Amino acid sequence: MKEELLRNAGGALTAEEVGKLLGLTRQAVDKRRKPRRLVAMRFGKRGFLYPTFQLDEQLTPLVKRVLQAIDERVQDWSLLAFFLNGNPYLNGVRPAAALREGKLEEVLRAARAYGRQGAP
Repeated sequence: MKEELLRNAGGALTAEEVGKLLGLTRQAVDKRRKPRRLVAMRFGKRGFLYPTFQLDEQLTPLVKRVLQAIDERVQDWSLLAFFLNGNPYLNGVRPAAALREGKLEEVLRAARAYGRQGAP
């Protein structure tokens, strides 16, 4: 399941690789991860992996807004699953795809409901 999520995310990068891509230090990337400004998954002793879907210039600011709306208990791989799996609040569309279509408000509504008991 994790491999499929990573495939759907377009792969994942280490903090160092993200830093090179964004012109940041590894420490600056970590500072963005901690307050949930980037999606990151724990990857054993390697530290964290950052899915590449969110590094698209169009999506980065939108992902940051969505991360603030999702319950803080949703972490790591579950957080990635939110963005890459079909969502009933979006008629089965993946939130990452809905963001690309400009449906930020709809994705925010889905994010607020994600992980809540009784939510579809």
